[in-house]
Amino acid sequence: LSREAKDHEVAAELNLSCPNCPGLDRSDYKNVLPLVVRRSALCSLQIIVKLPPVGYLPLVRQALDTGITSFHCCNTLPTPGGGLSGQPLKLLSLQAIRDVRNLAHAKGYGLRNLIGGGGIRRWEDAMEYLAAGATNVAVGSMLFNPFNWAHARDIATRLLQVKMSV
Repeated sequence: LSREAKDHEVAAELNLSCPNCPGLDRSDYKNVLPLVVRRSALCSLQIIVKLPPVGYLPLVRQALDTGITSFHCCNTLPTPGGGLSGQPLKLLSLQAIRDVRNLAHAKGYGLRNLIGGGGIRRWEDAMEYLAAGATNVAVGSMLFNPFNWAHARDIATRLLQVKMSV
């Protein structure tokens, strides 16, 4: 690793909710997650579980029981034509943030990372996620349009200013 890489934590996001993988039931990861945790520990890799916007609590329980304490709420919502992301997910993702935080607390786990995403178009949207309990926010759909990149940078800069003043 370069000196710069050593100064930052390395993480991999494990997507347990991709709507573009039809067929197999992907709701039971109890045999896979312990293997992922063991392998990631060998290289000090943090695992972040990306959750679906619905039906996520069994996945959270399985992940917590294997020692994973980082989550990303939420991925694309499956639809007959593919998937729905962005603004329509905001209310579902905010609820998932609260539910994951509450479940982890009830089971006695501290969360290392709780990333909120879905419908972040303004600084105020990002602040809603932080107020709901997210430790970080992610923008995705907004970046599909390159004309939004500067706006996303401005949101990130403003959030960093808030973080530095706390």
